[in-house]
Amino acid sequence: MMIMLKPDRIRRMLHPYDDFDKIMDSCQYRRGEVRKFDSHFRPPVDIFEDENNLNLNVELPGVAGNDVEIKVFDEIILSISGEKKAIEGEERPVRSERSFGEFKRSFRLPDYIDSNNINARFDDGVLKIELPRKEEAKPREIDIEVN
Repeated sequence: MMIMLKPDRIRRMLHPYDDFDKIMDSCQYRRGEVRKFDSHFRPPVDIFEDENNLNLNVELPGVAGNDVEIKVFDEIILSISGEKKAIEGEERPVRSERSFGEFKRSFRLPDYIDSNNINARFDDGVLKIELPRKEEAKPREIDIEVN
């Protein structure tokens, strides 16, 4: 039995990174041009929940903590915004794949979150936001009477 492979398939087998290189080259900016975030940039967020809190971890490498702002609107919308700034005095790169500019994420808060006691800290490029549950929303243990 003879298997025939199309020339394009053979090329991809022999040079598996050609397609990747074409994509990267299409994203290349002119020498020294600083790339800005496009309107689709969204820092990745992990959300964890336990019996006392809802926790958000926002990945923001290269962003200074004082360049990030957290706001709560009408006690139901949590907004995270900020800017990743280019390093001043840095040489102009021949090719730059890093991005700089403004970003914004917004989340609708569940009814059981106490929006007056939200805590946040910035740790190694990760913004950690702790959203505590209202006392009445926390699980409580009920004693069982035994006769």
